[in-house]
Amino acid sequence: AQYLAAHNEVEIVHADGRLGRIDRLVVFEDAVWVLDYKSGAVDAQMLASYRAQLAGYAAALDGVYEGRPVHAMLVFPDGTRHRL
Repeated sequence: AQYLAAHNEVEIVHADGRLGRIDRLVVFEDAVWVLDYKSGAVDAQMLASYRAQLAGYAAALDGVYEGRPVHAMLVFPDGTRHRL
């Protein structure tokens, strides 16, 4: 009852034709959230790459859900979260 829809492993196509797969897509009445789960510890060297990946997912979904803003977050096993 807290969200309208939630989907796992959602395949998307970027504007340049590349395929992507969103780990978890959650649609709320007023926003859409893209969650990307990482299996290892937070890797500072990879963080920029992960954020770029999430930005691409958010851009691909922009305008798809009736003007709702798209938010994105990285989630690590230790509970660490990084919001885009």
